[in-house]
Amino acid sequence: SSTVATPAFTLGSVEVTPLSMASAYATFANRGIHCDPIIIASATTDSGKSLSVPSANCHRTISQEVADGVNYVLQQVMKSGGTGYITRLTNVKNQAGKTGTTDSAASVWFDGYTPEVAGAAVIA
Repeated sequence: SSTVATPAFTLGSVEVTPLSMASAYATFANRGIHCDPIIIASATTDSGKSLSVPSANCHRTISQEVADGVNYVLQQVMKSGGTGYITRLTNVKNQAGKTGTTDSAASVWFDGYTPEVAGAAVIA
């Protein structure tokens, strides 16, 4: 058997990063089109010349209909009575999210998104 190197938290290990989760949920927000996360919007030299930045490599990974269905379900999480209700942003429409815990609550997750932004938080 082979060993897979994974980032470890102080309580156990995890096989996915918060950035990977945010990227996955951003695909739903983008109605099925996945774009690689890019941490810079632009770059220039000290003389003002623009430098190229990496491509987001956007491409469809799931159908728009499936993404819209997932969005509908995950938007319910953010409504009154949903497990993500307390985390909702005021005056922001189309919020969606997913809460989660690991066995024995060793870590807790929240992945949330709007059509403009996606993020993930983990406490371990």
